[in-house]
Amino acid sequence: MEFRLTIGQISQEGAGCNRALASLYSSPHFKIEGSAPASISTLSGDKLFCYGDINGWRDTAQKLHAYPSTLSALQDISGKSRVNSQDHLEGRFLLIWIKSSGEIDIYRDQFGKIDVYLQKADGILVAASDLSLLPDNPARDGYDQSALAHTLTYYGHRPPKKHTIYKSVTRLGVRDTISINRNNFKINNRPFTGQKQFKDFGAQEEEIYANSFLDHLDASSSADGNAVFLSSGWDSTSILAGLVHLHGPQKVRGVIGRMKYSERSGVCNRYEIERAEKFSEHYGVKIDIVDLDHLNNAPETIAASKPIFKKHNFQSITGLNHYLLAQKIKETANGDETNYIGEISDGAHNLGFSQYATIFHPSYDFREYADKMASYLFGPTFIKQINNNAHNQDPIFQLFKARANTSNFDSAEDNPGSQMRQMLTSFFLRNGRMPFWSITNSKLLNASGAENYTQTMEESYFSGIENADPEEIYSWYLELYNSFHWQGSTVLTAHIMSDHFGIKSDMPYWDGQIQSLLKIMPEDYGRGLDFKSTKYLLKSMLNDRIPYPKNLQTGPHSYTYDTDHSFNHNFELLYHSSMRELAVDTLKSKPYEEILDTNTFDLGYASTIVDKYIAGEELNSANLGDLVSLYLLCQTGWYN
Repeated sequence: MEFRLTIGQISQEGAGCNRALASLYSSPHFKIEGSAPASISTLSGDKLFCYGDINGWRDTAQKLHAYPSTLSALQDISGKSRVNSQDHLEGRFLLIWIKSSGEIDIYRDQFGKIDVYLQKADGILVAASDLSLLPDNPARDGYDQSALAHTLTYYGHRPPKKHTIYKSVTRLGVRDTISINRNNFKINNRPFTGQKQFKDFGAQEEEIYANSFLDHLDASSSADGNAVFLSSGWDSTSILAGLVHLHGPQKVRGVIGRMKYSERSGVCNRYEIERAEKFSEHYGVKIDIVDLDHLNNAPETIAASKPIFKKHNFQSITGLNHYLLAQKIKETANGDETNYIGEISDGAHNLGFSQYATIFHPSYDFREYADKMASYLFGPTFIKQINNNAHNQDPIFQLFKARANTSNFDSAEDNPGSQMRQMLTSFFLRNGRMPFWSITNSKLLNASGAENYTQTMEESYFSGIENADPEEIYSWYLELYNSFHWQGSTVLTAHIMSDHFGIKSDMPYWDGQIQSLLKIMPEDYGRGLDFKSTKYLLKSMLNDRIPYPKNLQTGPHSYTYDTDHSFNHNFELLYHSSMRELAVDTLKSKPYEEILDTNTFDLGYASTIVDKYIAGEELNSANLGDLVSLYLLCQTGWYN
């Protein structure tokens, strides 16, 4: 999927563009170039172009009506209003609506799943699907240090939604649309309004959740076949179960990676492979196992995928794995399949705390409850403790702070509005995943850089939180996930790598109705100190609506660290795989110094850990995390 939209007074065909694309529509003030989208012309003279997939229309009763194709979707919605179309359409798409009057509207699905890169040049605005399609070198005006700070200090290794690492390039925000009237254009933002947790949440909402999940799978699935990125956890196996329930095992298959990161650690995800094979046997579906062999093949995989990473500002090991999995699906596809991905479920249901990894313990029941304690610390009950200045006496907060050893924590601000902002800052701008986790724990940043980074991102993304009620906090987290982790290098790469190989991909938990329910789902539905399980709505559905072998969800969760808590994926890769030689060669000249400003970054610290790594010295966990961030940045590279 490639597109370039040129907006403004167009003086010369293709002037200044980095790469030529097929011209699809052209007027004196607007041009569409790229791969062929679905498109229609109406009797009234309107033209509609759509990149991506529109799966269905959700009516006012929240029933999803499936479309046979995106083309049929365009034919149906051409008479509907723009705002309602955006609110009620399900899918992953960018829609260009050219009115017979000459007015043009550009908008996406309600979560902005498709990135739109923006650059102004010579009096025009260009909106493109990736950095390589912009009119000027992205690095024309230098590098955005706050965006780089986020890339290097926050899990996901990518700037937030509206940012790139380049000063001359921004991206459309989640709720942004573009309206055009001749050579005048405006970027519109639909403001977010928080929603309180719904205290009467119950059986009716559980039924709506199950119906929405199954309706989404039915609307997005393919008659040719459906593949699932399988991990053996609750999220992907629920998708597998739902698809088999709807279509039978002949139209469903699983694809899982076999992680080979070092000779000494062997297959480091053998637990999830063993469980995935049991699920495959239970449901009678085929499972393909792909070797994620970074022990031997990391340089080749990186070289093949690097152009994709660079033009999308991605840096991650997970993205390499998504590349190999998508490649396998393409090679073995039975016609026009849909590739399903279980990502974002952890965050949507339990704020990311549902991996049995918060506190390791022989009891998996306790490990699950520890996840719930972690999510409790970001919930409304604990926020009210903060409002009452009682949070430091909270025994769970005390326990988690004690486990953090010598890490630094900030003090709570004096007023409730500022405290709400601090919760978002802790959640989205810090690497510690605890309330009041201090930016001083991020050694790559100096004091002025940390302050500028925090202020820039708070002003860009958290506007309005100071007036929010603690009861609204879950809706804020889920809304902002779209601008942070869910568009990062460990999630969105699954979509982008599927796009690269020409595969339709879908994340069912990114469904509009499911997200709406989870925004108002109360704390006592598995997010707090109640006794409901994590992912309670999902597991309730598996109890009542979809046959599911819960007995298989026992024992070690996925990786070697489930039983050997000293195991570290990054250590195996950076010290004991074929990535080691490449990393040393990449880092030895310290190329990151070309783009990192000393007013923001402590380059002395960066140099120290790089020198130690190159010399073969083993780094502690925090230093290794910083080294990985620097290496991934340099591995992808940047426009000079």
